[in-house]
Amino acid sequence: MTLRKLILTLSVLLVLVPSLSLSVAIYQKAYQMTEFSVYQKIERMTQQIEEHIIHQVELLSTRITQFSQQDILVSAISDLHYSRLASDALAEFAMNSSLVESLYLIDSDGFVIESYSGNIPALEESEIVQRFLTKNSDENRPVPALWIDYFDNSFLLNSEGEAHGFALTIPVKRVRTITKTHVQGALVAVIPMRNIMAIANSFKSPTSDVSFAMNGKVIYGKQPVISEHFINKNDAFSLLRDPERVHFQLDLNIAEPTEEITHTINHVLSPILTTGAILLIILLIISLFVANILANSFNQLNTLIKTFKFNGDILSKGFLISEFNDVSKLLHELSTTITQQVNSLKSKNNELAKVDQQREKYLVEVRELNSQLEEKVGSRTIELKETLDTLAHSHFILEELTHFRRTLETRKSNRAIANIFIDSINKCQDNSSIALYLPEQYQHKSTFIEDNMAYIIPSAINDIVLTLGKSPTSIHCIMFENHQHHLCTFNVGNNLLGWVILKESNNSQENSNWIKLFIAELQSYLMMRHLNENLAYLASTDSLTGLKNRKSFDQFLTNLELQKNATCVLYVIDVNGLKTINDEQGHEQGDALIQRMGKVLYESTEGITEHVFRVGGDEFAIILNENECIAQQKLTEILIKQKSTNSGEYNVSFSFGCASSDECSIALLYSVADKRMYLDKKSYYRNNRDRRK
Repeated sequence: MTLRKLILTLSVLLVLVPSLSLSVAIYQKAYQMTEFSVYQKIERMTQQIEEHIIHQVELLSTRITQFSQQDILVSAISDLHYSRLASDALAEFAMNSSLVESLYLIDSDGFVIESYSGNIPALEESEIVQRFLTKNSDENRPVPALWIDYFDNSFLLNSEGEAHGFALTIPVKRVRTITKTHVQGALVAVIPMRNIMAIANSFKSPTSDVSFAMNGKVIYGKQPVISEHFINKNDAFSLLRDPERVHFQLDLNIAEPTEEITHTINHVLSPILTTGAILLIILLIISLFVANILANSFNQLNTLIKTFKFNGDILSKGFLISEFNDVSKLLHELSTTITQQVNSLKSKNNELAKVDQQREKYLVEVRELNSQLEEKVGSRTIELKETLDTLAHSHFILEELTHFRRTLETRKSNRAIANIFIDSINKCQDNSSIALYLPEQYQHKSTFIEDNMAYIIPSAINDIVLTLGKSPTSIHCIMFENHQHHLCTFNVGNNLLGWVILKESNNSQENSNWIKLFIAELQSYLMMRHLNENLAYLASTDSLTGLKNRKSFDQFLTNLELQKNATCVLYVIDVNGLKTINDEQGHEQGDALIQRMGKVLYESTEGITEHVFRVGGDEFAIILNENECIAQQKLTEILIKQKSTNSGEYNVSFSFGCASSDECSIALLYSVADKRMYLDKKSYYRNNRDRRK
């Protein structure tokens, strides 16, 4: 394709494409605006129809409510002499209402007393009357002031082919009883859908189709057509503003054909499109003229550039376009400048050749220096790698030590602590020979674990430990099985917390140091655990009797209260005569009596429960929980026997009371058992007085 054809084609496209795009955009915008206008029109139409229908029904409900209060209707229900007057009143009301087709006056049994323009048998058999009877007979809810029912019954309407409508029911003559207010009758106004449609037709446009539906089924009007040729608006509304009086919603559908939109757009855009076509032709002619000028100028410029490419003489030529003249002058100046620069480059190349020879000499010297430098860098790199490996291993050891410290806080048993210690050592050093022994303390069992030291016998090492000092941390060198070993012991006072034994090896001093770090961390944790458990034991134990104290008792009862469906038995025991012994023999004898009482209770509960407490000066308690409760009878018999013999060799007299969670809540156990204990104590002192007499 030649340059001239390309420019002409681009000019035509630059004119046609924007023009067509603008035309399409104008058409779309006009269509959208017209369609939006139609939507607004339908929206307003829908709102006007719904508001006017609701207004007419509200107005009818107000008028018929006032009408139901007339004396003539109230009298006609109970006295047939007024029925003729009531009939005239019904006819006058119905003829003055545009919505009502027929009007009925019924009694409390659902029978029609008087009517206007209606089918009496059809009404008496309809669901309208049944709903009235149901509401009037409901003792739990009062009869509403009025309500609207929908019906589908052709016998209730006067026009053939019609079956849909609404019934407005208003109670007449209310009678109040003890339980409820009953009504003696009601007014029933029948509103056919024909009258509702008449209201809608007064507001719709000539081209619109209006229909009403109930639960998705069209009950009046044309079936809505769902297609691109119609704009449909569907809205549900209630006939009364009070939703409690209408238990259904009526669907209003308005359909507007789209032909009107197309006709309006064509009518509006016809002169605009005609004017645009004329302007388009003028622009096309102008663009072709301008394109011809551009094509000639580009051809001249192309010839000039080809001459410059092949080093021809550049002569300044005249162009119709001023920018092309500037390009011609620029090419002429470039040709002159390039010739001068070529000559300059030749002289500089000669100078560079001399410099290149000198550079080769320098390169030889640089290569020799590089080889020497590489040798030095290699040796330093090896040293640095060894240093980095050492640092990495140290960092790994510190991380493992931190992990070991944190893991110790989560491990409670001796077995778990020993396992994590051996695992941590093995992670940091392969083929280590180490053994750890932790003796039995409080609730922790004795544990011994070894790695590559199966010949170690804990009892033999314990005998060696007994001969050593009792410092908190001691490291000793011992001979065992003809091998040199390092033995580290952990002590708190005279209590042995454990020991670690390592086999002598050729490991570096650094490895020995980090193993000592793990041992020190383990020793610190064991000492802290021992101190905490000792403090916990002292805090929960009575120092005089060795039994659990009042704090343990309160905490144990609190835990039982928090358990769901917990079962337990509580004994409250009180020593008899403690005050007399303290006053006559001194507090030392009183303390001895309390100690003997503790031994009696400890021996009495042995094999039954461990929950024995000293809760006060001379007051003790025993708790049986869960499975221990089955031993209640056995423990009671033991205590009675001990009490009757004054506790045998211990010479202790006491009174006790017992209460079970089957009798009362856990919160009241202590109070019930304490009262029973005091009754037993009163009986004891009364019997003693009788014996003295």
